Amino acid sequence: MSNVLAKLVRSPLFIAGVIFLAPAIAFAIGAQWIAPHDPNEQVLSLRLRPPVWQGGDAGHLLGTDALGRDMLSRVIYGARVSLLIGVAVVVISGLLGTLVGVLAGYFGGWLDNLLMRIVDTFLAFPFLLLALAVMAVLKPGLWNLIMVLALTSWVPYARVARVRARALKGTEFVEAAQALAAKPLAIMGRHILPNISSSLVVIACFEIGAAMLAESTLSFLGLGISPDIPTWGMTLNQGRSYLLFAWWPTTIPGIFILLTVFGVNLVGDGIRDATDPRTRR
Repeated sequence: MSNVLAKLVRSPLFIAGVIFLAPAIAFAIGAQWIAPHDPNEQVLSLRLRPPVWQGGDAGHLLGTDALGRDMLSRVIYGARVSLLIGVAVVVISGLLGTLVGVLAGYFGGWLDNLLMRIVDTFLAFPFLLLALAVMAVLKPGLWNLIMVLALTSWVPYARVARVRARALKGTEFVEAAQALAAKPLAIMGRHILPNISSSLVVIACFEIGAAMLAESTLSFLGLGISPDIPTWGMTLNQGRSYLLFAWWPTTIPGIFILLTVFGVNLVGDGIRDATDPRTRR
């Protein structure tokens, strides 16, 4: 463990990723102290004011949206919910997909066929259609949305984990563990999972941004989070109707999503390099 931490501290990718993620994490933790205004306070007389560097009000550094709400405050508060959604969806879907993929790849046979037919069933349904169907049954809400996004995004983990587990099953160190009468769960946990974790970390990093944007799509259709809860995806979607003459309500949250996802990808690359057994010296 100490060796991995030492590698992370020396990794320029990991350090750069932490720097990119630092603002979003700071916003999420200290939103109530950092935000200059209530993110839901509407002042229609100040609607669509530009950022301060374009001649806007000094009290609204990043301008205001179509309802006169302060963009900086909405971005700061939106970091909390957006990061929660992204991380929670990745954790739940990653655990489920990895479990399914490793079991299918290691045991093979009828279990592999059964689990892969379930995967094919999920792939046959368009993501948005499946999410709409589930959210139409459930009540719109934060945790219901997280569960729906996790339910529709575990398949990539399962497919990658299955392929890697099948490849590792025939390696000498796995066969040696089997010859020593090691239990399957011990083999999967000690020999297979550490060797596929780097691939899964890369997928997880991309899925955080995808979860943020998926939340905005469902919220825009009225099947996600309540509109009075600011998120980056919601703020981006609410401003897209004014993009031709007011770029900031859409561009600013989009930039924060871009920087956050970029930072997560760099952190993931650093963790992959530090934990992948093939890179150890």
